[in-house]
Amino acid sequence: MGFLTAFDAIAKSIQGLFGGLLMIMCVGGILTLAVLLTIKKIDKPIAVIAQALGSCILMIPVMWGLNNFVEAKVGAVDQRDKIRERERKIDELQGKIRQIEGAGFNLQQFEKILKVGLVETKLRQTYMTKNIFDTSHRADFFFPYDWEYLGVMTNNVTATFGIDLKLVRLYNSGGEENTIVAYGIKPAFMGALENNPFVEISEIRQLMLDGNLDVKETKIDNSSQAKNALIKQERDMMNAYQSRLNKGLQTDFMDDSVVKLAESFIKMILAPLGKEITFSEEPHKESFPLEEFLQMEMDVRKRELELLKSQ
Repeated sequence: MGFLTAFDAIAKSIQGLFGGLLMIMCVGGILTLAVLLTIKKIDKPIAVIAQALGSCILMIPVMWGLNNFVEAKVGAVDQRDKIRERERKIDELQGKIRQIEGAGFNLQQFEKILKVGLVETKLRQTYMTKNIFDTSHRADFFFPYDWEYLGVMTNNVTATFGIDLKLVRLYNSGGEENTIVAYGIKPAFMGALENNPFVEISEIRQLMLDGNLDVKETKIDNSSQAKNALIKQERDMMNAYQSRLNKGLQTDFMDDSVVKLAESFIKMILAPLGKEITFSEEPHKESFPLEEFLQMEMDVRKRELELLKSQ
């Protein structure tokens, strides 16, 4: 196709050159005829008639040549504009392919750590537990009681939050060709760079019971038996807090902020595609993982580029 385009441009140039030369020759013929009729001193009526007939006859190739000349010039301009537009589209597609390749490379680097940390923040948290853990002393005839543990701890934690890129999936909206829909953004607590829990309150309390097993008095138990129980209850409190922290239950108030940051991050990755990005919570059966989707979009642009180059 490129050879035919070049051949067509050469043909147009030759056509324009030929038309221009023919037009010049015919105009010269008309002027020559007028001069000859004047020099030969032919009767004026006959000379006028001869000049008019000669001019009419010679104007036919003049007009044909002029038409060819103008058509060739217009065609050359159109062809030049088409070539420029084609080259512009090729440059644009090549630029988009390079951008997508760059985004794919960056994505591979991110996926090496599976999760992308989007925000880091320092938090001071307070965690409290209060529970009756031993009722075996209710059988005491004179002093029935329950053992209750009360614990309060604080923690200065530097927490990192992000998303798992492998859970994000994309698809082109069926209703709008220029829209990409993303879903599967799950905010996650990714770890703590600083984690310094400190026990503020930790005590075993006796809940003294009356005959109806209602609490009539509360007092702190400092017996050796209570101190042994205190160690276990304190450890259980710390473990429960760490479990909640690792599951994100202690920091779920950060979820909305993490989701917004994740959406901005995904829009940045997909920006080279030049499409509108929207987000959904509903799964889609024709969706693809992020890296695979980028590869598909790049393949489409490569096919468009090859098609342009072949024209």
